[in-house]
Amino acid sequence: MMGRVPCAPGRPAFREIEMGERIYQLLIGTIILLFLILRQEQLMEALIMIILFEGVTNQQITYWSKRIQRRKTRRVFRAAYLLVLKFSASRMYRLVIGSLLFCSFFIFPEETWYFPWFMGVMLALSGLFNICPMYMFLRWFGFR
Repeated sequence: MMGRVPCAPGRPAFREIEMGERIYQLLIGTIILLFLILRQEQLMEALIMIILFEGVTNQQITYWSKRIQRRKTRRVFRAAYLLVLKFSASRMYRLVIGSLLFCSFFIFPEETWYFPWFMGVMLALSGLFNICPMYMFLRWFGFR
């Protein structure tokens, strides 16, 4: 009779995977490429708005997915976010990606048709190999 493999007491049978920046980059890059291949313009517009929303408000999907998994209940959004702009490199990264996708998809779609493809491939590769030149440049430039 086959049963479950016993594990140490107090440890889950399967390891939970938390969504970090690396998985986020891989996911966003893959979704961008998928939407471009399937020519889903409305979904691409929604994705661009989500990325811009994350950059402007600093309410990141990676943070909320970790909170849901840990099930902590404390107040996160404070008025201090509205008064002081503390830019981390990941927040600026989302703003740059969202702005470049917005410009290439809405403002100059004929001239920069290749740019969303390039960004999708680069995001997917940075998620796979954990090396992103733009993120490294932002850290070098002084964002924390």
